[in-house]
Amino acid sequence: MIPDATTDLSFRPPAFLGAAIVALMLSCGGGGGSSAPNPVFPSVPAPSNVTVAYSPSNYQVTVSWTPPAATVDGYDLEGCLQGQAFTKLNTTLIPAAYTSALLTTSTVPRELDTFTFRMRSFAGTTYGGYSNTASFTTPLNPLSYVFATASPDKLEIAVTLGQSSYMATGIILERATVDANGEAIGAWTRLAELPAASGTWTDTQVQESVNYRYRGTNTCGVVSSEPQLSWIQSVGPFAPTGLACVPELGALNLTWTNHSTTATAIQITRSPVAAAGTDVLATLAPTATAYRDGNLRPGHYTYSIRVSQGSRITLGGSVGGYPLDPPGAPVLQSTPLTTVPDLANAAVLTPSGTWIAGQSGYGFFSVFPPPGAAWNPWTITSAALVGNGFLAADVQGIPHMVHGSSKTAAALPAALVHAWFDGQGWSSEKITAYDGSGFGYFPLICIDPAGTPKVVASGGTGSMNWASLRYFTREGGTWTSESIGASLAGVSGWDAPMFGLDPAGRPHVMLPQYDSLLEMVRSNDGTWTSLAVTDANFTSNLSSGKCLWLDPDNAWFIFESVTYGAPGYLQLRAKAKVAGVWQPSVLVDAFDSFETFDAAITPDGSRLAIAATSERGPLVYVRTPQGWTGGSLPSTAAYRSLLRTGFDSGGRLHILLQSSPAVDWHEQTP
Repeated sequence: MIPDATTDLSFRPPAFLGAAIVALMLSCGGGGGSSAPNPVFPSVPAPSNVTVAYSPSNYQVTVSWTPPAATVDGYDLEGCLQGQAFTKLNTTLIPAAYTSALLTTSTVPRELDTFTFRMRSFAGTTYGGYSNTASFTTPLNPLSYVFATASPDKLEIAVTLGQSSYMATGIILERATVDANGEAIGAWTRLAELPAASGTWTDTQVQESVNYRYRGTNTCGVVSSEPQLSWIQSVGPFAPTGLACVPELGALNLTWTNHSTTATAIQITRSPVAAAGTDVLATLAPTATAYRDGNLRPGHYTYSIRVSQGSRITLGGSVGGYPLDPPGAPVLQSTPLTTVPDLANAAVLTPSGTWIAGQSGYGFFSVFPPPGAAWNPWTITSAALVGNGFLAADVQGIPHMVHGSSKTAAALPAALVHAWFDGQGWSSEKITAYDGSGFGYFPLICIDPAGTPKVVASGGTGSMNWASLRYFTREGGTWTSESIGASLAGVSGWDAPMFGLDPAGRPHVMLPQYDSLLEMVRSNDGTWTSLAVTDANFTSNLSSGKCLWLDPDNAWFIFESVTYGAPGYLQLRAKAKVAGVWQPSVLVDAFDSFETFDAAITPDGSRLAIAATSERGPLVYVRTPQGWTGGSLPSTAAYRSLLRTGFDSGGRLHILLQSSPAVDWHEQTP
């Protein structure tokens, strides 16, 4: 109950509130009249102007009245359902100071039930006559939802209606044209009178690029529910279909079919295959049906098309493709390699064109043979000091490894070990002893054309500085060594060295610093001297470079340069050594991001190739008399942990791309 302005707001008789409307709903139909045990005297005036208001949102009933002029002790409130007998709702007398009562219920009243209320006063021992009656009828439940969904390619909108009423006998469906905020621009138009059950109705009388809103109203005879509204919905503008991509040299041609009559523009977006987001490539007239994307760098691209009309945008399809490779680019075919595990982090190409794979980790390495090899996979679990350069192959395709042997539980190396397959089984031998002072640089192994293994490693001390570097070679079954860094005692260098052999088997070592290189030159007497190599584009991460030697006076250094400009702030560059002089580097390609690259050269220097993975997918570049020529590998694999390249004894290019399974992309055998 709600007291009037002169009544104590904190006083709420619990017995009356406990009865509330629940008592009305449950008791009104059960008989019992309005007779009272006490006599009724008309001289006791009744409340007047009794009114009732119902709030369907919280199922509350408010009964209000005007108290009589004469003094009374209080009131009784009675109610009935659907014209049945009245039942007293309060268990204790309603105080005379009250002018209204709030009735609540924890159950949901039924639809279209009529509740009627009346009151009478009590004074002393006497009841007065009854007041006027006041009634309300519970409303018809509205629809639970109205969903509108436009067709992407037809002039129609499907309207789905969800029913929550048990009393409704029909649904009136209406539509209005609305603005961007959902406000009706014109009158609501009746579309259909539908059965009361849930279902879907299709509106085929709509126009392209017009905002519509739908509302459904339940009906039962002349009674209607509150209308239920849909969200704004519009058809179109219709998206183009049939987006196709036809490659040509350095370009891709896009074509499509238009369907919209209201579009004001067509947009083409482009993104590299592994890049996030899209770039708006072109905004075209709404009647355009083709676009040529020219001057493309090698790589895979994804195109999408969309049409707009004001603020409305409809997305079309997507298509991928890559431009035709220029003349001189290698033509490659693929062979799956089930013998290369997913976690392989090393690989070497044999002269016959097969890949030996390796996997190294903390304290172990494994070697996996190519198909048809005479040896089985081999694993060492007590190894230490194992890097990605631990694996090499001789001219017969026999694998050779170099690693540190574990000395203690801390896995400090006790010795530098060479292991190989001798045709019958696996053999190993100590190259040099370690003093256990640390790990040092990971050892690197190469095999010369005569089958002699040669190693660059921290010589015995385990120190990670250039002064500790030594060159080991196995001559006549005995390992000998030379100091590489004897002249570098005062030079610190933490980046790993690069080691390679030229076709004559001569060793070459490059020592990278943050943005500079030292070329270590070996004289005939076995002494090593350093030569500074500079370039205006040396920035950082030179240790990831690759040096390829033809002889002491001719070589290539492939490296990454960071320009901190956008786009293409990562540059892949090649620096040549010609007749003993290092030339300024040249740009091979530029990227927004790329993960790894590898390079290889034929023994006669006639063919030089670089393979790289980037946001544009896997790419290959070859050196021709006209300069560098780039091409795309027919694969959308972008960033992979292993990428290796090499030439077999027939001069055919091979690129190992890690995927599941790994793939050998190679030139076809004549």
